[in-house]
Amino acid sequence: MKFQLVNHGWPINGGAMLIPTGTILDGADWKWQGVALPMPPPVNAAAMDQEAYDLLRLTYPANQILIAGENINRG
Repeated sequence: MKFQLVNHGWPINGGAMLIPTGTILDGADWKWQGVALPMPPPVNAAAMDQEAYDLLRLTYPANQILIAGENINRG
């Protein structure tokens, strides 16, 4: 399960750190620079695979889901 941050960065650790736009995050190692990330990913995370897409659909059902990967079921 992979996500890419688009549009703006993701503040974490109480705002002490900012994951930059364009960063790809891997659900298999849900950390950034050794810091555990909160779940779910932010609304500006684009799904890069089907599993990521499905999680975003469950988390943000009323919002437009961003797609960064190929061959993702967009229905």
